[in-house]
Amino acid sequence: MAQVPQVADAATSPLAPVWWIAKKGAKAGFNYASDKFYNVKPSIKKGKYGIESTPGSITLNGSKYGASAMYNVKSLSTKHSLALHATGGVTTLFKKYSLIVINPKGNFTINTSITTGVYRGFKFGLKGTYKVLFVANNKYKLAPIISYRYDSGNKTFGTRVAARNRTTTNTAPVAMENGDYVSVAGYGDLTRPSWGASTVDEKKSSDTLTVSELYDQMMDNGSAVYSVKSYKAGDTIKVSDTVTGLEYDQEADATKLFFNNDADVYLEYCGDLTSAIKPGDHFTKEMPVVQLGNSSMFRLPTYFKYVVDNPGSYLSYY
Repeated sequence: MAQVPQVADAATSPLAPVWWIAKKGAKAGFNYASDKFYNVKPSIKKGKYGIESTPGSITLNGSKYGASAMYNVKSLSTKHSLALHATGGVTTLFKKYSLIVINPKGNFTINTSITTGVYRGFKFGLKGTYKVLFVANNKYKLAPIISYRYDSGNKTFGTRVAARNRTTTNTAPVAMENGDYVSVAGYGDLTRPSWGASTVDEKKSSDTLTVSELYDQMMDNGSAVYSVKSYKAGDTIKVSDTVTGLEYDQEADATKLFFNNDADVYLEYCGDLTSAIKPGDHFTKEMPVVQLGNSSMFRLPTYFKYVVDNPGSYLSYY
């Protein structure tokens, strides 16, 4: 067990005491990149609207945690609400985890598969202790974030993306005073990039990026977002790098190409490419940047958008 800092006044706080429980017995599977440079510190924040808590970065199916981490949240009133999401490194944007919430009667309130950066929320239907679980079948590094509100504001997140067709301009932010999400048609509630719809250090059409630099384009203050910072929709990113390793996943029928001798920096393509591509080979690709849904602040290279739109499927290398 790993203890998370407790909120003061445990008798009245919905997030105290807080314990994260590692459950063993996960089915063995292929490990994905661990995003070792992504780290969030444990914290508890109190604001006008409620309390937000995170145990910091944890690795499911790693050396310390099993397949899931469980969080007990006490509902103090049926007028209150809860929002849940997780942040992670770039690779977690394209690998799903399971988010499960069980109410005090033992029934599912939420049982869904989502990626980091996507929110789910609901208004409490019962008073008592709700169990919140973040679950993954493979190695998965993320920072779970739980936001408890003293009103029903978090219910606007809903529990199914398809059921939402709304704007959030008049919605009070989750727990703290800073609005940090945007509802994007077809993609749910996504973490707002700090650069908004603008670009930062806009690149020239002649510029090239390594794969590491490509990943850095989607990092925002230590967390991954569904947006590249220096390009806008319609631009093309030129990627040039050297392959340093390959790994074929027979179950997924896909090959990871590693770069910079780093297990956290890879691109994955369909089929077995281990005979056609060798370490030391030069890698070049042009990736057009396209907008996600109805918001110009969310834009990704076509490679990453395909992976987001087609979970478990990969583009052809050729």
